[in-house]
Parts: sequence; structure tokens; C-alpha cells
Amino acid sequence: MRALVLVFALAGAGVSASCGGSDPPGGPTGQPLEIVSITPSRGFVSEYTGVRISGHGFMTGATVTFAGNPGLNVKVLGGNELTVATPLNSTGVADVVITNPAGETARLAGGFTFVPRPPPTITRLELNTGATAGGTAISIFGDNFRNGVTVAFDGLPGRIYSVEARELYVTVPRHDAGAVDVAVTNADGQAAIAAGGFTYNHPTLTDFNGDWDGYIALEGPAISFSIQNERLVSVSCGGVTQAFVSAPSTAAGEFAAVENGKLLITGAIGGKNYAEGIISTDACPLVDYWVSRKNGLTASRRPKR
Repeated sequence: MRALVLVFALAGAGVSASCGGSDPPGGPTGQPLEIVSITPSRGFVSEYTGVRISGHGFMTGATVTFAGNPGLNVKVLGGNELTVATPLNSTGVADVVITNPAGETARLAGGFTFVPRPPPTITRLELNTGATAGGTAISIFGDNFRNGVTVAFDGLPGRIYSVEARELYVTVPRHDAGAVDVAVTNADGQAAIAAGGFTYNHPTLTDFNGDWDGYIALEGPAISFSIQNERLVSVSCGGVTQAFVSAPSTAAGEFAAVENGKLLITGAIGGKNYAEGIISTDACPLVDYWVSRKNGLTASRRPKR
């Protein structure tokens, strides 16, 4: 009789006598499905944003949509919390809907807002002049630079070595003398333009004869070349020396050496003892360099990026 009374007492207290392991109606907590909050409640268009949704009645296997587009990697952490990554194809203010496996749904109207990334901006160029042969290394300062960004000088692509949110490290392409626009464009198409931001100059010297030594970009090996009778007679990089059958002229302060149809080196003398350009040999494939004339100024090694 005492055992029978205990059973009725438990039932009256609302405790189930079932031994099964299934969740009660409304989820593990027995509460109806409800969304209370979403953190964060804003994210960028075309980017995954991890969010945490708090509420009640979440069940394993629940799905989440943002403006009808399914979220990714839903993880139910318990009846009151789950995490999810936002989809890439939603924009603007979006309703967020959670659906449990049994079909029960909960909606939070305008629960998440997708906003576009702000466009890039250019505040200044660390160096805004260089030789017409190209190869000048500059830093572009601004904001909102993103991976996949491109930099163009009058439409010609620069070579990017480093991308940070507020700084780009790039070398300029070859171009005729004069001021050109510098355009920074993120992968989403948003761009910033510094009108006339970089100026190309012709070398002003005429005597470039002698031996020149320096370095290639990004802490690379040493490079040297020799100019005799206003002609580039040889270049050495990475321990390999290249002599030229037809030595290119340096009379105008610029040179370009071609062997067997392959451009090996370009350069421009930018000062009394300073030259820069691009080399492309087997030992030093397609890389910028900076050199100084022996017994002149020492070419400084560019910072590692």
C-alpha cells in the first residue's frame, strides 16, 4: 500500500514515471520553441558571421534560416542555446527562423541585419615618386583594405607583397613619365582612388658606368650588375652571373635586357648612386631589386614583409 501511495504522489507532483530517453514536447526543457536574442545581430554581406542564438525549446537537429536562406554549421548547445554561421546570400534586415525536427518553428522578425563592408580609403602614399622603369616599393596607408585587394597605377597593376587592414606594401609597374591615379580595389568591387597620387620621373643623370650592388625584395639574395661604356654587360643574382650577347644601352638611364625572347632585367637609375627595377632569371624569378653604385651610397635592404 505504501508503494502504491508513492507512485500516485510522484504522478501528482508532475514527475514522469517513464523510463524512455526522448525529449518532452517543446524541447529538452519542456518549454515552447522561442527565440529571445541573437548575438551579434549584425554582420557583413557575403561573409560568414558566427552567431549565438538564445531562447527556449531548441532540439538537436534544428535548422536556422536568415531571410529564408539556410544557416551553416548549426550546433544545439542545449534547449536554450545554439550557434550558427550566417549564409553568404542574404542582404538587409532578415527574419531569423528556427525549425525543430518535428516541424515546430519560431521566428524573430528582423533578428539579423546584413550590412555591406565599408569601401577602402586612401589617406597617403609613403613614397609618391619613382623611376619610369617601375619597381619602386611604396606603402599605401588608408583603411578597410581586404584580402584579394588590387592596386593599379593608371590602370596598370602593381605587385602587392603585404595586405593589412590599414596598409598595403606594393611595387609600382613601369610607366611613362608623369602623374598617375592610384586605385585600390577590394574583391567586392569597392574602390578608392588617389588622383595623381604617384609621379613617374625620368632619370636626370647621364653617367651610369660602374659596378652596382644591392638586394632583391623580401630579404632575398644579393644582386649586382656592371655597366661599361653606357651598356649593361652582366648581371649576377643568387650566385648566378648572366652575360649579355647584345648588351642593352643605359644611356637614357633606363635599360631592358632580353635574351632568347625572354625579358631578364629592367632597371632605371633614380639617382647618382641608386637604381631599381625588376629581375627575372632562373636564380631570381620575377622580383624587384634595389642597388647602389660601388663606392657610392649603400643600397638599403627593404624591410621584410
